[in-house]
Amino acid sequence: AGGSAIGARASALVTFGLGAEAVLRDVRTGEELRRLSVEGGTTGVAMSEDGAWLAMWGPAGNLHLLNLQNRDEEPRPWLALEAAPRAVRLCATGETVAIVDHEGTLLHIERASQRELARIAGLDLATADVGRSGALAAGSSKGEVYLVQGGEAIRLGAHDSAVRGMAFDPDGGRLVSVGNDGMVSMWDAGERTRRWQTRASPNKLVATAWSADGGLIFVGGTDARVSALDAATGAARWNGLGHSSTIVELGGLESGEALSVAIDGQVRWWTEESVTRTERIVRPTSHDLLRSVSVRDGFIVTDWHGNACLVDLDG
Repeated sequence: AGGSAIGARASALVTFGLGAEAVLRDVRTGEELRRLSVEGGTTGVAMSEDGAWLAMWGPAGNLHLLNLQNRDEEPRPWLALEAAPRAVRLCATGETVAIVDHEGTLLHIERASQRELARIAGLDLATADVGRSGALAAGSSKGEVYLVQGGEAIRLGAHDSAVRGMAFDPDGGRLVSVGNDGMVSMWDAGERTRRWQTRASPNKLVATAWSADGGLIFVGGTDARVSALDAATGAARWNGLGHSSTIVELGGLESGEALSVAIDGQVRWWTEESVTRTERIVRPTSHDLLRSVSVRDGFIVTDWHGNACLVDLDG
């Protein structure tokens, strides 16, 4: 799951064990609402920005979709892949799905009809993002950054090593990318140019997200530090230290806070006024975390043992 998408307020808790059913629960009471299952157990999830659609997949790579607005619906098989994908992103309303498969091929597919809108092969892609306007971008294992238009990949530029995360701004006109080179690049999607580039870390950067107002960019990676950069200039605004291992997911909340998830099993909330606050740290499972997908006011996180839960901002 990459990049970070802020969706509708979540009201449920999802738990599952590797190879077992997932359970949808009420986040306040823990009451079981329904059981969700995918073949082989869930190894990844992705959610549309409006919180209406959830994608789930297991080790075999079969993608399942669930309409979260329909409480009686079960995850249904949607697309069979040869193996687990490298990345999956849903557009803001879930109408289209961008998939980077295990071979690095990008597929852009219309959800309802399964009509293929674009296929980009041969670039060894590693991640992708879909903007609110429908803009599509992808980053490669070699560091290349592409804008996808009309079924073609347009090269914007490159990092010195693999692109690990990317995200369109709330308006869809700017794209930020981070990579293993520790660099952050800001791209103008309309002009197809790089606005600025800065080194935010001496180590690998893994995740990035925008603040809700588009004024800040949050980045994090293997140095376990959350950094907020000015979106216009790339200048550092603040740094948050507290995690003890790699940050794997970031989100920008409507409250103005940044939310981070790390392999140390912690979820932390950050602001410029209180970047070391500790009273809002949670450890959702007893194991190191692997993946997460952000929703408004919360995060669904999965750990290395196949457990998952939704962490509500209210605690």
